[in-house]
Amino acid sequence: MRNEKGSPEADPGEGGSARAGRLVRPAVLLLWVLSAVVAGSVVWWAVAAIGGEQGGARGRVYTQAQVAELTVPSTDSDSDSDPGATATPSSTPTETSPSPSPTPSPSAVQTPVPVPVDVARTWDVVGGQIGAQCRGPQIALLYATPSDGWTVEVKHGGPEELEVTFRRGESETSAHGACVDGVPSMVAEAESD
Repeated sequence: MRNEKGSPEADPGEGGSARAGRLVRPAVLLLWVLSAVVAGSVVWWAVAAIGGEQGGARGRVYTQAQVAELTVPSTDSDSDSDPGATATPSSTPTETSPSPSPTPSPSAVQTPVPVPVDVARTWDVVGGQIGAQCRGPQIALLYATPSDGWTVEVKHGGPEELEVTFRRGESETSAHGACVDGVPSMVAEAESD
């Protein structure tokens, strides 16, 4: 079939599906790119939001003086004083010659209390693996992972003690843990019938 100008005219039944196929591919590609950009933006925003909440002081390096200033506890006299009151000198000095500055008394210098250090340990026992962590006298179960074919039951996960049992059929391993001088200690007993 020819049109008025003599050029072949496309049959709408034949060329229409080919033209639609050529339009669908770019539309699908554009939709995929748009979806990837939206997903990436959401992930970026989530990471930034979480990092902003937890990362305020993370990565910050303090000088020894700043640490001492941040860890000095307030005294009762600080909390009892009137916040609106201003200090006035009780008397004016009469000497004009410089005097040596007083040395602080030992009671005025406060040594910072050491923060308990986290100590973690891992144990391989019959039936699985256990990870625990002590912070001072308190113990916390990090994980209890059974071996293939075994099940795990956590009876106590801390803070005073740990009790974990691994089972497979009639076999059973019970592990008991506690902190000894700030270090996790574990005793495991395996029973099989």
